[in-house]
Amino acid sequence: LRRRTLLQHSSLLELLELPTLMDACVRSNMYEEALSIAAFSNTLERRHSTDNSFVVNKVIEQVRSRKSDLRLHLLQRLRASVTMPQCLEVVTALR
Repeated sequence: LRRRTLLQHSSLLELLELPTLMDACVRSNMYEEALSIAAFSNTLERRHSTDNSFVVNKVIEQVRSRKSDLRLHLLQRLRASVTMPQCLEVVTALR
């Protein structure tokens, strides 16, 4: 088990960094990238739904929380004064 974990170290690290990466994307207004991370977590959930892996489930839970944060961030941007291109960008991401 230890050897297998070491062989998968970079993959595990990338998995664990997904919520932080999504948070950074939201703060940087990189909505498409944040949505791609959310879509990837959905794929992870489908692939590992029968595994009952605590780590995978926790990462998926955290990404979902960040997705909720993204939605709130986008709605707040619409409440502010935005240009038409910004409005289209936000509405597209909300879609």
